Amino acid sequence: MPTAHDPVRLAAYLHRTPAAYTMHLRAHSLTQLEHLQTRAHELPDGHRAALTQEINLRHRNPWMRDGPGME
Repeated sequence: MPTAHDPVRLAAYLHRTPAAYTMHLRAHSLTQLEHLQTRAHELPDGHRAALTQEINLRHRNPWMRDGPGME
């Protein structure tokens, strides 16, 4: 189990399926997702694909650029 000091690995551990991880990503802004992508090599393959797909979706749809409650 990852330590609590590593939020990238902890989120992947808590959201074990790529679908659950995608729902977790919806709570983050596009800026946060792009920052997370710099550490995507540490994620499992399915989670990395979900992150890339979410970023691409947000770039295609301007109304999805910011997550709920994020500025």
